[in-house]
Amino acid sequence: MSGTIELLATARSNGSPPIERTTTAREVVLSKLDAISRLQDGWDGPGSSHVGPPILEAYRYLVSRLSAPSADLEPMPTPSGGIRMEWDRGDTNYVVELEPGGGMFLCSIGPTPDDDFEFEAERVDINTVIDFYVSGVVG
Repeated sequence: MSGTIELLATARSNGSPPIERTTTAREVVLSKLDAISRLQDGWDGPGSSHVGPPILEAYRYLVSRLSAPSADLEPMPTPSGGIRMEWDRGDTNYVVELEPGGGMFLCSIGPTPDDDFEFEAERVDINTVIDFYVSGVVG
């Protein structure tokens, strides 16, 4: 996938031609992260937690380390206060969760049960997440 998303804006009020603006995938995912950072406890019902600074910073660091992050690395808040990312490559679905307690969960779901993979760690390791995002494997 490309690291750039094309957006068109039209300025018709003064009769000018459409204005073309290029927004990078990095800008898109960081904009979504900013929205997530404003969530408060209870955002997804009683018991749901806001996403705390350590998780927000871990995600920002992840995006900063990727040369061309794709919009499919979109952050999604979890009710427990973590961030979840999901993407597809071919017939395989990938998931990464940065957990509020400082751990991480990675998994892939392939076309058959033999293709499935799960990995958990007590500490977030951005290099492992990057390897998993780029190659689809850990280690």
